[in-house]
Amino acid sequence: EMTNFKLATSNAEVNTTDYSFIDYNKNTSNQTIFTDSNNAERMDIKQNLSYTRIPLELRYTFIPNKIGITGIGGFSYMFVSKNEVSIETNNGFNQQIGKTGNLSKMGLSANIGIGIDYKLNNRLKIIIEPIFDYQLKTFENSSSIKPYSFTIRTGLRYKFNK
Repeated sequence: EMTNFKLATSNAEVNTTDYSFIDYNKNTSNQTIFTDSNNAERMDIKQNLSYTRIPLELRYTFIPNKIGITGIGGFSYMFVSKNEVSIETNNGFNQQIGKTGNLSKMGLSANIGIGIDYKLNNRLKIIIEPIFDYQLKTFENSSSIKPYSFTIRTGLRYKFNK
């Protein structure tokens, strides 16, 4: 399962010391961004992160009728597959500047949700599953960043056996 996150820090100063959470590309710094952008004062910092997730979930069906209700809980192991940081200054200058420096290469998240299904016949169901996902180990050396996501999974479930 692939998960993408886009984080943005708006209106950050350009002409300042480098930000500690960014591993800047070689020959890139806030000073070179300031110079290359024709002395822009502010910028939006955009982090583009992708994870390959391996979920381990437990399900318990509370109501197995025509409309079924299932509780879902578990953990996911997350492996970073994309880590990019780019900027856009207030005067329109864009540049990829590096990557998020304190991002763990492997993370862990806890998830909880509910599954609602509608039985079309004995083998086929339409499902909808709202899931809350709280990331436990995403960033190293940071207790102030607590990422989470809310997703809705939908689809069809087919049983091969009776």
